[in-house]
Amino acid sequence: MSENTPTRSGGLAPRQIIGLVIAVVSIVLIAVNWQDTEVSLIFTQVTMPLTLLLAIVFLGGMATGALVTRRRAKRS
Repeated sequence: MSENTPTRSGGLAPRQIIGLVIAVVSIVLIAVNWQDTEVSLIFTQVTMPLTLLLAIVFLGGMATGALVTRRRAKRS
């Protein structure tokens, strides 16, 4: 049985459960951090809500994970 396939009882695989826990914790962190923060970019500083910064980082991580996973799948 593959690591990504659901169990015979119809539940979720351990990898899927871990992914869901990480997503829920990230969403909670994003939801409770509304204060403004300064972000230092290469040539400038930007003030934005911490919620927006956390959401951008979370989505960037998801996109990176999807791209890496897709690349590995093509190699096989």
